[in-house]
Amino acid sequence: MVEGEPLSRDIRTWRKRHAALLGAAERVLAPSRDCLEHHRRYYPEANYVYLPLPEDESGPGLEVERAPAAGGGTVRVLAMGELSLFEEIRLLEACAADAAERGLGITFRALGRSLQSARREPELPLSFSGPYDQEKLGELIESQRPDVILFPHRLPLAHSWSLGASMAAALPIVAPDFGVFPERLQSHPAAFLMSWDEEAAAWNDLILKIASKDYLDVNKA
Repeated sequence: MVEGEPLSRDIRTWRKRHAALLGAAERVLAPSRDCLEHHRRYYPEANYVYLPLPEDESGPGLEVERAPAAGGGTVRVLAMGELSLFEEIRLLEACAADAAERGLGITFRALGRSLQSARREPELPLSFSGPYDQEKLGELIESQRPDVILFPHRLPLAHSWSLGASMAAALPIVAPDFGVFPERLQSHPAAFLMSWDEEAAAWNDLILKIASKDYLDVNKA
C-alpha cells in the first residue's frame, strides 16, 4: 500500500492504481490457476507464473475414513478457516439453526475465532475453538475428531493452508465450487463441492448424505 493511501477504495480505482505495478513486475506468482486467470482478466499484460505452494495433501492412494451412519450418533462437522466475513458466519449459523430445528443430529465446531458475532451453544449446536497455532493444525484437527470438514466460504481463496491440512487428515471435505477448492480437491477421494449460494438446508442435506451413503453414491446423486 502506498503511504497515506486510504484503506477503502472502489474496486475500479484499486485495479487502475495497481495495473502499472503488476505490468512492470518481472514475474507475478500465482498459487492457484483460479487466481492466475482471475488476475489475467484484469491485468492481461502481466507475466504470470503458476507456482502452487508445496505442502502435504492427499493423493490418489489416500484412504479416507468413513463418516458414521446417519442415526448412529451425532455427526461432527469441523468448519475450517478464520471466518471473517459476515456472510460466512451467517451460513454457519444458519446450518446450525437448521440442524437444531430439524433435529438432524449435526454439531458444528469452527476451528479458530469468529471475527463476527454469532449465536452459539447452548442456543445452537455451534461453537468456536478460539485462536490456534498454525504449526499444530494437523494435531488440532485430529483432536476434534470430526466426521466431515466444512469450508463455508463466500469469497474465492487464492490459497488455503487449512485446506492442505484438512486433505492430509483423510476425512470427507465439503467446500464451495470456486477459487482454489475445485483445483486442490480434485485429487481428494472424498471431496464434495457445493454452489456457494445454496441455502443452509442443502449444505446439511449433503452432510447427512455423506454420513449415510457411499461416497460414490453421493457423487452420483
